[in-house]
Amino acid sequence: MAGGLAGTIDGRWLRRAGRGAAALALVLVAGRAGLLGIDPAYAQRLNIKRTYRILTTNTADQWEPAIAGDLIVFTDRRSGSDEDIWYYDLSTDAQGMVAGGPTSQRQPDVSGRTVVYTDFGPSTGGGDIYAVTLGGAPTLVAGEPASAQTDPAISGNLIVWEDRRDGNLEIYARDLGGGPAIRLTETADAEELDPAVSGSRVVYSRRYADGTCQIFMTDVVTRMTRQITSGAGCFSRPDIDGDMIAYDNNPSGDQDVYVYSLATGEEHRVVLAGVQRNAHVSGDWIAAEKVAQVPYPNWDIKIYNIPRDSPFGAVTTEFDEQADDISGTRVAYQTNQNHNLDIGVVEFQLVSGRNHPPLADAGPDQTIECASVAGAPMTLDGSASTDFDGDPITYAWTGPFPENNGLVPSVNPTVTLPLGRSTINLVVNDAQEDSAPDSMTASVNIHVQGLGAPLAALTLEGATAPSPAREFKQGSTLPLKLVLSCGAETLQTDAVAAPEIVAIDSAAGSLDPSKLDLDSGKANGGGLRFRSSEGGWVYNLSTRALRPGTYTIWIKMPDGRRYSAAVVLR
Repeated sequence: MAGGLAGTIDGRWLRRAGRGAAALALVLVAGRAGLLGIDPAYAQRLNIKRTYRILTTNTADQWEPAIAGDLIVFTDRRSGSDEDIWYYDLSTDAQGMVAGGPTSQRQPDVSGRTVVYTDFGPSTGGGDIYAVTLGGAPTLVAGEPASAQTDPAISGNLIVWEDRRDGNLEIYARDLGGGPAIRLTETADAEELDPAVSGSRVVYSRRYADGTCQIFMTDVVTRMTRQITSGAGCFSRPDIDGDMIAYDNNPSGDQDVYVYSLATGEEHRVVLAGVQRNAHVSGDWIAAEKVAQVPYPNWDIKIYNIPRDSPFGAVTTEFDEQADDISGTRVAYQTNQNHNLDIGVVEFQLVSGRNHPPLADAGPDQTIECASVAGAPMTLDGSASTDFDGDPITYAWTGPFPENNGLVPSVNPTVTLPLGRSTINLVVNDAQEDSAPDSMTASVNIHVQGLGAPLAALTLEGATAPSPAREFKQGSTLPLKLVLSCGAETLQTDAVAAPEIVAIDSAAGSLDPSKLDLDSGKANGGGLRFRSSEGGWVYNLSTRALRPGTYTIWIKMPDGRRYSAAVVLR
């Protein structure tokens, strides 16, 4: 598990967990035939099943997880102001303290049942390295009172770490089976950091004075050193498992993940929009963190299978999942789903057969009355969305609502919709691919009263306007009166668009109102629009241009709906 910056707790940066195996995150690798053993014939033809759960429930923070087999170790602050190392055994669901005391212990890693960590006591010179077999007493691995030893990693009996005892940041190693600490690097014009180990192979980043960094590997047994990377930027945070090395770099400002095969000498760059970082590798699986953009920039966790050239989802929520580590088909990570940092684990299984895209269902159309001139709250319902493969899905709603700039997650969000009809779209994702969008129509309606005596009442479009009980003399002026409201709020001209006459029907056919002189005394809102008057709306309609007979007048309201009323002229 490679080190890195995870986030802040009480203003202090945390070192990211994940050594000796791989971490997990959104990493998509575009494969090429023959590269790193990738077989493009498998691409996008496989599916993955996964389950995840949160392991810790203490209200204090738990972070920096590392995993080996059934055992997860992590940093824990439940004891108070200092940090301790705890474990969680997935085979028994038992948990407890590995190392504690009055000083702070952080940066854990695990191999088998052996845990290594850094003790940041006041007399450690900035950090000492300890090892402890679960249930046993801690053993000092490296401690120089005048200098710091930090960021340990372990594979079997071999422990590696960063060390400043020589005045320069170098990589040291020690075999728990016996023997002294061994200095693996000695570079006067650079520093070495971020060590990771697999077997006897140790990888690390060499940082030069000009800010560039390259990945190197040293074999503890043969003492042979090999440069893995070259080129611009800063290659950093390497991880190794067997012949595979993963790391990241940002030569153009867009941080990406790289994978290198010691067997073939080939390097492959992950090319994906956004930021991918803290790469890890375990067997056929590589991973790194990815910034997601829905519904807002947050960190997600996905996995990628190298030979099958396929990305798979693991944990993708609107929360931050980070600081992950992988062992076999299990990934430990930290999450802020409960509004503090907790440790979670996801277990995945590769399944034969092509993944099927999920099916979005935005629910039926909805109509509600407005609550104010700003519109009304409406709860959307995507619960009928499904995934053929049974994968958990995430939701992305888009529409003309102010919440999160018109892009919100969750199955049943409540959003504020404007007056009138709106189209709301839903896309769901099974962490592998998006569904086709599904849409629903949301109508926020204004309450309409009118036309007011002695004229007939308005009828909403779709129903037949009743015959009026009264006739009017041709050539008279008819005061068409409306009251528009949202709840207790009466809507005036500054709040909404004016109602407008849009059509007039007669027994002889439809008339174009724009070609008729209906505006009595030019006292209306202009043309065919109503004007605001005494808490309502009025249009003084002149009937001089109309012949005797029965007419249906159509009025369009600010919410887009059309109403009609019948008038008889004699």
